[in-house]
Amino acid sequence: MGNLTGMWNWFVNGELDQPFLTRAGYRPGSELDVAIGGYYSGWMIGGAKVAPLAQITNSYRLHDRGLAANPDNSGYERVLLSPGAEADMADYKLYAGVGFPVYQHVRGNQLVASTLFKITISRSF
Repeated sequence: MGNLTGMWNWFVNGELDQPFLTRAGYRPGSELDVAIGGYYSGWMIGGAKVAPLAQITNSYRLHDRGLAANPDNSGYERVLLSPGAEADMADYKLYAGVGFPVYQHVRGNQLVASTLFKITISRSF
């Protein structure tokens, strides 16, 4: 995270999901997600600090493995543009965002969402 200028800030986030257990001969594929974005931190509405943000996320998931897996029809790469907003109210934070795929490549025959919705509510204590 860092400051761009004034109230504009940037962030980079990465997450690796590495399954290590199998069940009935099935192991999900590993996934790597990397996001970069920016947000404006200068708005106050009532007692809440509100920060509109935008991010670009790249996700890469390997195919599933194991005897019960279908590797020819699993795994993907996608790039999402995601506008959203975060509200910070004392001990609580609320985040809501929408992800729109701008690039998507799936292996085989898979059902994929055309739009992704995300809502997160968290509490600090």
